[in-house]
Amino acid sequence: MPFALTTIGLFMIVIGFQDTYKQAGTLIAGDLTGKNNFIYWIAAMGIVGGLGYIKGLENFSRALLALVLVVIFLSNKGFFAQLSSSLSSGTSQAPATIGANLQGGSSGSSSTSGGGSGILPDIATVANVASLFGG
Repeated sequence: MPFALTTIGLFMIVIGFQDTYKQAGTLIAGDLTGKNNFIYWIAAMGIVGGLGYIKGLENFSRALLALVLVVIFLSNKGFFAQLSSSLSSGTSQAPATIGANLQGGSSGSSSTSGGGSGILPDIATVANVASLFGG
């Protein structure tokens, strides 16, 4: 439970820094309402999990929870279908392009304006990264 709360807290901090709380709220509301929402899955897991508190039904509840998780992962538009579609249609940037975007350039060159070399980045790179977070 502490891991889940920490993860939710980190998401909220990032959403706050990027000032995208309206978009995040819209996405979460879309997952919980409308067509093909997750409310039925959450209710099913809650009911089956609640059976685990009744003496004698603990093992039955665990087996049903395992079955619900298997159905979620193996359903037609479930985990593996979404994973394979996202991997096949995903786009990626080359590392040189990412570095050029951070420094404000459009080419894949690695020259820096501050002349910094070694492990520590120059000030312009740090300022550009900070600007991504609204700083």
